[in-house]
Amino acid sequence: KPPYPYIMMMGTAEASEANALEVMMKVGAVMTGTQVSDAAKPMLEKRVKDEGRVGIRFTPKDFFKVQQQPGGASSKVVKS
Repeated sequence: KPPYPYIMMMGTAEASEANALEVMMKVGAVMTGTQVSDAAKPMLEKRVKDEGRVGIRFTPKDFFKVQQQPGGASSKVVKS
């Protein structure tokens, strides 16, 4: 039941178009159940460029469990 707990993660991130292509290919493979063909790769590269997409590679350094307090009070942060 609400309020639901969530995790706050701290770390470093790298955004790049190359990561966007990699993510789009992986998502496509999961959605279709097969690897994205080499023939489709140029089309995905074009989408990345045209739409200004980036992929984000996140390296976690630390994380905290956060529990929202009832009645709109400040959230409680607990070191995990």
